[in-house]
Amino acid sequence: MAAGTSSWLDNIAPEIASKLHSDGVAVARFATDYGGIISAAPPAAVLRPSSPEDIAALIRCANRADSPFSVAARGNGHSTHGQAFAPGGVAIDMAELRGGGQRIRVSAEESYVDAGGEQLWMDVLEETLRHGMSMRSWVDYLYLTVGGTLSNAGIGGMVFQHGPMVSSVLELDVITGKGEMITCSPELHSDLFNGVLGGLGQLGIITRARISLRPTPAKVRWLRLFYTDFDSLTSDQEFLISLRDTVGFDYVEGQVLLNHQQVDDPNFFSIEEAERINQLTAEFNAMYLLEVAVFFDSTSLVDQSIEGLLQQLSFVPGFAFSKDVSHLEFLNRVYTEEEHRKSSMAVDPSKIRHPWLNLFVPKSRIRDFQTGAEGILQNINPTGVVLLYPMNRNRWNENMTVVVPDEDVFYSVEFLWTSTEQDWKNLEAVHRCVHLIIRGMAFNRLALAVALLAVAASAAVISATWLDQVPREIASKLDSSSNATARFATDYGSVTSAPPPAAVLRPSSVEDIAVLLRFVHGVETRVPVAARGNGHSVHGQAFAPDGVVIDMAALGDSGRRRRINVSTEGMYVDAGGEHLWIEVLEETLKLGLSPPSWTDYLYLTVGGTLSNAGIGGQVFRHGPQISTVYELDVLTGQGELITCSGESNQDLFYGALGGLGQLGIITRARIALRPAPARVRWLRLFYTDLGNFTKDQELLISKPDPIGFDYVEGEVMLNHQSVDNSTFYSNQAVESINRLAAEFDTLYFLEGAMYYDSNTVADQKIEGLLGELNFVPGFNFSNDVTYLEFLDRVHIEIQRVEGNSTSSTRVFHPWLNLFLPKSRVRDFQIGVFQGILHNINPTGLVLLYPMNKNRWNDLMTATVPDEEVFYVVGFLWTAATVEDWRSFGALNDEVLGFCQQHGIEVKQYLPQYTSQGDWERHFGSVKWEKFVQLKRRYDPKALLAPGQHIFAV
Repeated sequence: MAAGTSSWLDNIAPEIASKLHSDGVAVARFATDYGGIISAAPPAAVLRPSSPEDIAALIRCANRADSPFSVAARGNGHSTHGQAFAPGGVAIDMAELRGGGQRIRVSAEESYVDAGGEQLWMDVLEETLRHGMSMRSWVDYLYLTVGGTLSNAGIGGMVFQHGPMVSSVLELDVITGKGEMITCSPELHSDLFNGVLGGLGQLGIITRARISLRPTPAKVRWLRLFYTDFDSLTSDQEFLISLRDTVGFDYVEGQVLLNHQQVDDPNFFSIEEAERINQLTAEFNAMYLLEVAVFFDSTSLVDQSIEGLLQQLSFVPGFAFSKDVSHLEFLNRVYTEEEHRKSSMAVDPSKIRHPWLNLFVPKSRIRDFQTGAEGILQNINPTGVVLLYPMNRNRWNENMTVVVPDEDVFYSVEFLWTSTEQDWKNLEAVHRCVHLIIRGMAFNRLALAVALLAVAASAAVISATWLDQVPREIASKLDSSSNATARFATDYGSVTSAPPPAAVLRPSSVEDIAVLLRFVHGVETRVPVAARGNGHSVHGQAFAPDGVVIDMAALGDSGRRRRINVSTEGMYVDAGGEHLWIEVLEETLKLGLSPPSWTDYLYLTVGGTLSNAGIGGQVFRHGPQISTVYELDVLTGQGELITCSGESNQDLFYGALGGLGQLGIITRARIALRPAPARVRWLRLFYTDLGNFTKDQELLISKPDPIGFDYVEGEVMLNHQSVDNSTFYSNQAVESINRLAAEFDTLYFLEGAMYYDSNTVADQKIEGLLGELNFVPGFNFSNDVTYLEFLDRVHIEIQRVEGNSTSSTRVFHPWLNLFLPKSRVRDFQIGVFQGILHNINPTGLVLLYPMNKNRWNDLMTATVPDEEVFYVVGFLWTAATVEDWRSFGALNDEVLGFCQQHGIEVKQYLPQYTSQGDWERHFGSVKWEKFVQLKRRYDPKALLAPGQHIFAV
């Protein structure tokens, strides 16, 4: 950020400051994980610790900070749903502690190993094997960290006998959320010990674990047995996990082969064996594989033992396969197979997604689960593995946080899919259907049947998704390619991340949108929908993750102005919701007319601004843009096209205006017109005193139409901020203003405009007004411009700045817009302009100007403070780096916190709340209740505009 700006990063303890890395390359890697399916903002910084004390110091800093920041420890990045993300906070790169296994120490005498939480299980295994020792229980994949696994449970095929990995832990070192380093065990700090094991990282970061060991076997007999009958598989599995340690297998897992799925594991099967198995799988929709192993030292003894066990099992005769491997080879089998798959992949491994779902299913419901799941998965040809194997509940310690079903035997069902970026959403849809089954199973068999019917209706065979069911008339207009959807997962703000939509609709008519809405309202699968105009939202308000974004601009593709119709007799313009205000202005000016109220920037859509309010310097006189609307066409969440006005369908009319897109999509607006002036006298007056500045603004907005200015805004110039050689000022004016700015911490300029047709009349009116104002003598500057040039001034200035810029890098816009009661402007100035923003050298603008409440219609959803005069405060920051926008975001939070702490009842414009409680406070109880009722009436499934985060699903 520019010099003088500070954030919590600047207050980090000196001993770890050099180990924090906030550059874009450093943080980007920590905004993704092995799953590849969750999007989040990156951390503000990454800590690369050289000792656990560095981690403790960081957490203590987080506790002391005025704006506490989140902290997440990341091991080998193998989470699949963003569990180790810390958006805006600090990610701890635990791998920095690894140090080539230096923090692994084996005690063969006492049969334990001390391993740092950052260590990989593979490194722990290799170190213990040097001493002829090994742990009792293992995960299937060894390239996970000790701390990460123990924060969950650590499961695999040995759990039935020895419990999960958390059951083998003797002692822990934990750094708590206060930065305390505590050693704990079942005898010492037992609450923390049991809480952290399986505690999902919520109670502390595991920096060391002491784990029990046992002698390592010489070899492993590894077997795979094939079944065509589900009940035979589960019966045999349950029999095997009931046997005592020395009698049965040491490892029991299983796998489901779906829809004639073939085997391809050259590390286990010979070519001939694979051919035989695949001939069998071609005959059966589903096959089952029982994978078992015996650890042994004597070949003759293991042969006898296995022969006896196999005789008691019901696998397909002749379909038992085995191989002898070392203990290390067996435990590392998944990694070996993964490397084989990567080498044969046609797709870049970095593009692979892992939308995994892992479940514990009670034994009593495993048959019901199989019926439902195989129904959902019928005709699915998955890439990946579906595991199925039982566990004994008595091997789990109930004192620990990890939770399992309340039955003596339960099954682990693991959908370990791999997919391309385009396909992973289909697999996520499978998961949602599986969850429906689970929800049904939680009650009774009838509920299960109902859940299955719901699945059949929404996803009958999920080789297809709801996208394959869309009506034919819009199917060709839906684009689900990643190139199409990626653009709709970002917006002008660039500060909010979300998964992209499943598809983009490019409608050629309003009816296309109606067809889509009727379709999504009718399907069981929830498909959120958002209309996007020119993409000028700043906090993801037009996002529709996994749903459909409607590209409203497509409505004009056959002729940009075809849906703008001006009536000179009725003095109104009908404009499609997709049209830009600049287009409306240009069309109305052809007939010498213009809408009375304007936003400062004209490259916004009609539907977008009317769904918010539409504010600018004319609001004090004509009200916001929503106050100039006569009639609307609105498409509701049910796909019904309703024409509404102040006389017809009033509840929808007033609800949609300022309704943030929650009640419907505005497809047409009838807007009032008035004669357009020939010219505009545009003025800027400078002040060094806030009192004079606001007094003059309030005087100007109190004057009636023919006497005062037609436009009043203002700007705050913080901390000696200078003006540049814009299109407004002469070089001499720039020098004078900047000399004045150098003398005063804060300057204010009042921006006014008078519309006129006669130069003489304008001169007289302006001279009289300036005589009533208290600006700094000699610091009034003016330009004469056309009406079009004045209204398009912001766009013209943006083009000038961009034309002079040599950078093509992404720019962030972490904006905050507030409505501030007049009675608290002075308090706000002291606390914010002179306090929070003192010594900040911002990039961007700070707007400050008043409005009259009597120009707002309280029947509309848009909400303002309950005072006759209130101020717009617009923090229109621009940031060039991720670090800068996070710092601006922190400033915004600090401003909001100050207002809350001091009872300043601001209202956000373009609000960005994330909880219903915040939204209710924003609207007030009466307006909120009315809004909720309208939502239930016009969008009962809460499908519209999900990016606003107003209504929970």
